Amino acid sequence: MMRLLGYIILVIIFVLVAALAVLNAQEVTFNYLIGTFHLPLILLLLVVFVLGLVIGMVLMLLSRKRKLRDKAIKE
Repeated sequence: MMRLLGYIILVIIFVLVAALAVLNAQEVTFNYLIGTFHLPLILLLLVVFVLGLVIGMVLMLLSRKRKLRDKAIKE
């Protein structure tokens, strides 16, 4: 039952991402310090989302490592 629920949630997420991609297919200009480039909005959203995930995971792992080190020092 839980496996079926997981598949249903996965399908819903896939449909939402596909709809987001279709609705945000227009090209945007991304300006940064040394230049600009053009890319589809959905690609920019995906890149920003993945960067946020990576930064969040790194910060979480650093915090966990610090807590484990502090716990080991106390023992």
